[in-house]
Amino acid sequence: MCLWLCCMGSLACLPAQPMNGTCGTIGQYAQPLKQRLLLNQNQAKGNPVQFRNTMYIPVKFHIVAQDDGTGAVHYRDVLDQLTAINNDFAPLNMQFYLHGELNQLRSTGIYANHMNNGARMDSLRDRNAINIWIVKNPSPFSQDDGLVLGFYHPQRDWIVMLKEEINARSSTLPHELGHFFSLMHTHYGWDADPWQASRHGNPAPERSPGGIPTERQDRSNCEVAGDYICDTPPDYNFGYFWITNCAYNGGAMDPTGVLVKPSESNFMGYFFSCPRSAYHFSSQQQLIIQTDYAEPLRNYLRIGYTPTHTSIVGNMQLLAPAAGATVAFYNAVTLEWNAPAGATRYLVEIDRVPNFGLQPTSMIVAGNSITIDNLEPNRQYYWRVRPFNEYVTNRGFSAVRNFRTGDVTTATHDLKQLSAWSLYPNPVASDETLTLMLDMREGLEAQLTMHSATGQVIQNIGKQQLRPGTNMVQIPLNGMPAGLYVLVLQSEQGRMARRLVVQPR
Repeated sequence: MCLWLCCMGSLACLPAQPMNGTCGTIGQYAQPLKQRLLLNQNQAKGNPVQFRNTMYIPVKFHIVAQDDGTGAVHYRDVLDQLTAINNDFAPLNMQFYLHGELNQLRSTGIYANHMNNGARMDSLRDRNAINIWIVKNPSPFSQDDGLVLGFYHPQRDWIVMLKEEINARSSTLPHELGHFFSLMHTHYGWDADPWQASRHGNPAPERSPGGIPTERQDRSNCEVAGDYICDTPPDYNFGYFWITNCAYNGGAMDPTGVLVKPSESNFMGYFFSCPRSAYHFSSQQQLIIQTDYAEPLRNYLRIGYTPTHTSIVGNMQLLAPAAGATVAFYNAVTLEWNAPAGATRYLVEIDRVPNFGLQPTSMIVAGNSITIDNLEPNRQYYWRVRPFNEYVTNRGFSAVRNFRTGDVTTATHDLKQLSAWSLYPNPVASDETLTLMLDMREGLEAQLTMHSATGQVIQNIGKQQLRPGTNMVQIPLNGMPAGLYVLVLQSEQGRMARRLVVQPR
């Protein structure tokens, strides 16, 4: 039989059978929680906390990638996750919001082994938020056993999450937030050695492998057994092996011989087969969470700030490039969209495939346009935009649009006859005259045209007879609308392009 002591720092001694993932908050990491939980229970009995108004709680997501920038969780999944946990905690009158920007971090060390990088993480943490690190390996143990889905570190007071568990479907983050607010597993004592009749006997023993009294079905010992909460029924970690459905009927009996009926959809258990919408915290668990949040330990979260929680109103519309358009300049493509009321940030995704499943580039933008300078020439791209603010993250993406890049670059060395050129002033007011200066090594004839940011020719300036030396071309703008434009010089020897910003007078 596997003893509790052999599992205090590892899950390696668990039997090789079908199983779900686990939480790393066990053994030595669970002990501080137990003390906080019991203190919170005493506080709740004498002076129960009641939140009449919504408590807004700051969170900081640390999106960790490898040193080369690969492997990070998608921004879209982080936004979906925030929406999901706000739904989960709505019955408690507790809501989470983004505290500042998402922290994008390149660190293979943290990504693969956060336990050896605590000092650096501490230097990067947000001192006024719940810090949630999203990594490849959230295990607190000496090796990545491939099982740990999330971990609450009681000493450092932060959460570490497996990147695949950050989404709208997973119940792992609310589970770890339960630990953050001092809740134990419903199967406390059986964490590292789940009940099986062949190993532990049936009826179950009076004490769990972890030395905790085994909770009885009639709750007669609920205050000193299991998770120490009386409105959560006994659970001897049945969910660890139960992968078929959300109705446990494994025949386990408590020490008195009574059949055990656990709460399969409690966030603090290990059942993963229930509908996502069914998971919940019990009434007493909710009270403990609220009590923990109100304690002095959590003063750093109560910063007296109410986030923008205005709904985002209006349809999300992509404005430019036009659907199916070919843009002339592959390294200066400007994407533009409308600005729905209430949106303060936009998630922009661009990829070579319409399902954004190949190699999507994701950017968070404060305004309603962005210029992309790293696309390939003569390629088809798809893009979409998702509006959000620091609290409202439940809006979906816009419709998908596509465009094709051309083969013109804004680089300054395509024409060997041209040694240098400049535009001034740039930015320029819409009623001013633009001056183009060209220093030529050799003379040539070239066509000069003005293009919109999406590649359409909006002004044909005409042929230019350029001589060796310095050439100056005056270009009246005549009230050209404010925006981003590209001036193109084209000859038989090649093409050059230079971006121009026109500002209103």
